[in-house]
Amino acid sequence: MSQQTQGETPDESQGKTRGFTASQRQLLESLDAVSHVDARGNIHYTKEFSKHAIEEYSRGKGPKQIFAEAGFPLEIMGYKRIERAMYRWRHAYDTPICAPRKNMFI
Repeated sequence: MSQQTQGETPDESQGKTRGFTASQRQLLESLDAVSHVDARGNIHYTKEFSKHAIEEYSRGKGPKQIFAEAGFPLEIMGYKRIERAMYRWRHAYDTPICAPRKNMFI
């Protein structure tokens, strides 16, 4: 078992940053949609990606599909993280919560 040094959280002493390993963090930061991943494990997305995501959502694409097409590994991200990001952006860009979907009434 690895020794925890003073000032490190248990995750940091094992090479993790609150939910992401160093290699996962590097993978996320290599994506064009990601500005950076901070020390707490929060993903900071680019403004271009957040606007693109909202545009695609309003055209009927689902959040998972939008993130997958941008190259995000869904097994690392988890649906809840994706859902929360879309929720924040919908409200920031004043987009209706229920965007019209294709073939909604068929």
